Amino acid sequence: MRPIFSSLIAVVIGFFSIGLLVFFYHHQNQFSTHYKQVLSDLQNIVEIEHVLTYNILQNTLYLYSNQDSIANNRNRLAQVLQE
Repeated sequence: MRPIFSSLIAVVIGFFSIGLLVFFYHHQNQFSTHYKQVLSDLQNIVEIEHVLTYNILQNTLYLYSNQDSIANNRNRLAQVLQE
């Protein structure tokens, strides 16, 4: 009776450890996906900020330039920040 009981406990512990492994893999995968999305959004913000800074500097150098690109980039930045 003793060997059967110990092998039953080993099987239960094995299934429990496999369940924990799947659980932690799922949570790690979700964390990795969210982390990559946050880094991508931050990179987008930095890129739009650089383009906006370039457009503003270009507008200060050339007095008669079109300011639509500044307004478009400002709106893009506001949209990304709201997400």
